[in-house]
Amino acid sequence: MTSTAPAQAPVEDPMQAVINAAVQSALSYQRQHQQLVQPPQQGGKNYRLADQVPFSGKAEQIESFLQECEMRFRVLPDDYNSTDKQVFYVLSLMKDGVAKAWKDQYVTSRQGRTYLADLNQWISF
Repeated sequence: MTSTAPAQAPVEDPMQAVINAAVQSALSYQRQHQQLVQPPQQGGKNYRLADQVPFSGKAEQIESFLQECEMRFRVLPDDYNSTDKQVFYVLSLMKDGVAKAWKDQYVTSRQGRTYLADLNQWISF
């Protein structure tokens, strides 16, 4: 009858134990603070902006409405990187009243055209 003695764990070098503990601590810290270690996202993909208020068509609101749109285009340039995307966004906010009637008429007038704005220029919209 042979008996097998349980294997004893090898004795670890004290310096190696300190190094292993330091590495584990650094990895744990990195996981806990990963948002600080990661480079910032480009393009605002993780940017959460408040929803913009739709435009009703009141003349006194047009300037502030367009300023807010243009600010959004500037903050999220990758999301609004073409005139068509910018014009589409603005049109999508014209949901009621005079603004919706104007949008419907504008979209009808652009059918068959290559771009949503003349010469594909935001300023012409």
